[in-house]
Amino acid sequence: MEEIKIGDKVFIRNIGKDEYWLQDVIYNNPDKLGLGDLVPLHKERKQISGGRLDILLKDPNDDSMYEVEVMLGETDPSHIIRAIEYWDNEKRKYPQRQHYCVLIAESFDRRYFNVIQILNQNIPMIAIQADLIQVEGELILHFSKILDVYVEPEDEAQELVASENTWQDKAKWTLKAAKILFSIISKKSKNLNLNFTQSYISIMINGRNAYLLDKRTEPNSILWFNVKDEERQQAISKLLKAIEKYTKNPLKEKDKFINWILFNLIIGNSDAHGKNISFYVDKDGISITPFYDILNTSLYKEHFNTKLALSIGDNYDLENITYEDLVDLAYDLKVKESFLMKRLKSLIQKVKTELNKLPDENIDKKLIDKLNKLNTCVWAEYAVL
Repeated sequence: MEEIKIGDKVFIRNIGKDEYWLQDVIYNNPDKLGLGDLVPLHKERKQISGGRLDILLKDPNDDSMYEVEVMLGETDPSHIIRAIEYWDNEKRKYPQRQHYCVLIAESFDRRYFNVIQILNQNIPMIAIQADLIQVEGELILHFSKILDVYVEPEDEAQELVASENTWQDKAKWTLKAAKILFSIISKKSKNLNLNFTQSYISIMINGRNAYLLDKRTEPNSILWFNVKDEERQQAISKLLKAIEKYTKNPLKEKDKFINWILFNLIIGNSDAHGKNISFYVDKDGISITPFYDILNTSLYKEHFNTKLALSIGDNYDLENITYEDLVDLAYDLKVKESFLMKRLKSLIQKVKTELNKLPDENIDKKLIDKLNKLNTCVWAEYAVL
């Protein structure tokens, strides 16, 4: 049997290395942290609140981000606070991604480790201990994950079964809206079922949740629905069809929908997908809710997938929408080409007007470039001059 050698722990400073050396090792070997096949994005990343984030890593499989703060010796309160602050800064920049706050130190005091465990129940925190081991004159650096992201255990209690009576007591107005919508859809679709859970009421088509309703303040309810991946190319047409068929004021709601599509195109939001359209259901009928999740993803295209969630015509490339694509969009929206171009031009001008009201230091130059280059929106603007 091969002899197992026993080593001694050596503190990194004692061999003449500093924190920047450890940062370089981690940045060049992120896979050694035991967090998967991560790729390095930034080192010493400047923060808007001051200071610098030691390392920013990304998982290319799901675009999740790992904000890493490194400390030699034993962790302390400033290390923990700094890590959480920088994690929060990056989370605000990329709100649609999963973010993990990672602390790396040579030692974790029991008292501070308990604090990290408590915080871990609300903030996805990971603690990794860096151990430099000396074995017969050789030095080996090893990383051990001593605290992983907290996962709430499954409730051992029996899951409560929901029924029509549950919703009659919980939100009878939402139940009524679901039945009205079920009656409308049943005229056009077959194999429908009304399904009840504690969280929502769903209308199932062919065994799949197609429409879901949840309660809001009486008498309002919220409606949302799913779009299959293979249906994305026709999603705009399908959304429009639903708006024309089911809303209480189709012309008004269609106008809102057109503005939503064009505004997302202007600001460069590739993540405007079908689940970002929701509906209020009340006693008077169905209407589109205020819009949400609107942001400029194209500013971060080096880190963010800019493929459009909903195609413009057949084109998913946000940066290369052509006049012909906009013509196809007009067709999908059942409006005249000239109407769509004028509406787009009007919205572009409104965006520019609002930008001009801001102090120069508050304007992102990339957005100005986007509006001033011959790209998606300006292309269309020139086309109607």
